[in-house]
Amino acid sequence: MLLCRRHHRLLHEGGFNVRLSKDGAVQFFHSRGRPLEQSPAPPPIGLHAARELVEHLEDAGILITGKESLPTWDGRPLDLPYVMECLWQPPPHLEALVARASVGGSAPAHRSREAA
Repeated sequence: MLLCRRHHRLLHEGGFNVRLSKDGAVQFFHSRGRPLEQSPAPPPIGLHAARELVEHLEDAGILITGKESLPTWDGRPLDLPYVMECLWQPPPHLEALVARASVGGSAPAHRSREAA
């Protein structure tokens, strides 16, 4: 049985038990032995809901083609400095220091607290 990390931890560290019957059914039990009730199945989503979602996305300029989850990576190695430049923003108290370092071409030397 596959469980997400949260539920796996809850099972082992939360005192819950799990039993597998001879017919393969899985039953979970509270730490005091009381069976956990199965949660109800989510309500079915009809075709009309899917159509409404597609129409909503198209109205927003988002076209669903079925290829949205396909990767566009071409196999080149990751350019980590470029990624960090795009994603990382210095904390406000360091913005000026980082800006000066990037103009000068080198990062400021690290000083220990004792030397400061």
